[in-house]
Amino acid sequence: MQPAFLFPLMIFYEVNKLKKLAAAIFLIFLSTLSSPAHAGLNQSYWTSDIKTVKAYSINDLYQDSFGDNVIVDGKLSSTAQPKEGVSLNVEQIERFKKAVFNHKPPNRRVGMCFYPHHGFVFYNENDEIIGHLTVCFVCSNYRLVLHGGNAGVRTVNYEELETLLQEAKIPTR
Repeated sequence: MQPAFLFPLMIFYEVNKLKKLAAAIFLIFLSTLSSPAHAGLNQSYWTSDIKTVKAYSINDLYQDSFGDNVIVDGKLSSTAQPKEGVSLNVEQIERFKKAVFNHKPPNRRVGMCFYPHHGFVFYNENDEIIGHLTVCFVCSNYRLVLHGGNAGVRTVNYEELETLLQEAKIPTR
């Protein structure tokens, strides 16, 4: 039997152990939020219908904005520039597909903010929107919306996407 004066110390010790355990579980949970759980999914499944990709600047590049996606309620964002978009050529479309749908990323973390200033819209052969990607290069965050389903959690190749935007003469900085 323990002396009565040790009882508060024993409770303090057990409470501290529980706090440390809870903190460890919380940190493990946080680390899973930005991990690329489904990186490298079958590219052809998601990309076979993509015939056209257009690039845009959105949400005034020089202002912080918790702006919209490049597509809002099924329509191009009112802030999209140029309004007609810049069409990627065939070689660029293949690079875009690989950067988004078949990128095997390093373990890169993303920020919790989302100040998107760039977007890509992809179309099928009938010129119908079949998906879009909105990108924030500031915090390495993005939103990928596929109208045929969910491609899962992944990361994209930001460097390649930035190169494609620069080739399209869309400012990225």
